[in-house]
Amino acid sequence: MKLTKVNTHDQLDNTLLVCVDVSKNKLNVFCPGKTMDLEDEIGNRTNVICKKLKEYEVFAKEQGFQGLSILVEPTNTYHQKILRIAHQMNHHTGIVNTESVSKMKVVESNDSGKTDIKDPRIIALLGKMKKVLKHRILDQEYQSLRELNQIYDDETKAMIITKNHVSNMLSKLFCDYPMGKDFIYSKSGKALIRLYHANPFRIARSGHKRFSKRMRQAVPRIRTSTIEKLWDAANQSAYHQTGQELQGIQEDQLDRLMARINEQEVTRSMIEEKVVELYRRLRLKDPSIPKAESGVITEFWMGSLLGEIGPINDFSSFKKLLRYVGLNLRERQSGTYRGTTRISKKGRVLARLILSRIIFPLIKKENLFGKYYHGKKDNGMPGKKAMVAVERKFLKMFYGWYKSGKSFDKHRVFTCTSQYYKVA
Repeated sequence: MKLTKVNTHDQLDNTLLVCVDVSKNKLNVFCPGKTMDLEDEIGNRTNVICKKLKEYEVFAKEQGFQGLSILVEPTNTYHQKILRIAHQMNHHTGIVNTESVSKMKVVESNDSGKTDIKDPRIIALLGKMKKVLKHRILDQEYQSLRELNQIYDDETKAMIITKNHVSNMLSKLFCDYPMGKDFIYSKSGKALIRLYHANPFRIARSGHKRFSKRMRQAVPRIRTSTIEKLWDAANQSAYHQTGQELQGIQEDQLDRLMARINEQEVTRSMIEEKVVELYRRLRLKDPSIPKAESGVITEFWMGSLLGEIGPINDFSSFKKLLRYVGLNLRERQSGTYRGTTRISKKGRVLARLILSRIIFPLIKKENLFGKYYHGKKDNGMPGKKAMVAVERKFLKMFYGWYKSGKSFDKHRVFTCTSQYYKVA
């Protein structure tokens, strides 16, 4: 037998639920009262929302409620407006899970159809059942970090696309290009673009002696083997004669693509500096925030992770943090049936992406999680699943690191509490 204490007092019990289905230009509202219900459709504009919330306050008093609780289903960024206004007017705010709304429709009316009039009633039903997520009001530093994380991720994706175009254009212009995919972005590769536009016909016409001399002047430490490899490949590619006009078009496009990558690199560097600055400001406010540790996590990735998680004190347990990020396990079991256990992936996508980037260098055999990761792989666990296990382990380590308020101790990572203190 299991007995669970029930909390009979809740802020939602004493307030009028203002349940809102949000779209770009309008808000559909449903307020379940004690003697009568209120339904409304209003414009999604600041002045209209402020006026209507004051009217709902009057309705709440008439119905015997103490204040308002604004509940919304998140829709991109359109729901943020009413939540900000409600917060400034000192009303309670909450969010209902979109998946909960979708599935509750079938429970409520045995109909999975969607209408703007019906959805607020479903939100109200979830509100009465207390199936409401906390609407977190983050400090300015955390909000700024989240915005920078999104911009950084967008720039990273754009850079990947641009690099794909560079590889494609390089294969057209220099068909026997002999170097690896990252060479073109090194000092030697940039010199090849600047001096010869990576055009093998220009290289072949310049002659071996002049080509070698110019490349060494541009990059004094370039290897002789690299020069010879480029020279031989250029002469082979020069057999594939193409018109000068076509070569000019390809050179111009390659130059534009490389300039775009340089701009993206500068943008990412500026973002990294800003993230580090915000992380240091947060540490001044909250000294419990871990200090970046060499070989574990840099200041940039520490700031990025904090931006996605928010204040760690908001989570009373590690399990709640796991659920927030979406790394909690989802089981499928009924009677004798045992399905595959997977992570839920219901939390913040960008937080999981940042975690994967943090732990990637840590799973090398000689690094912090190398033995842990490769041990799981040696026992038959697939690589991706082992990566997720490391992400969960790192997040648990990070949570404990913050809660302890102590400096990093690598011996504590794989030692349980009793063993650790026994040894100490």
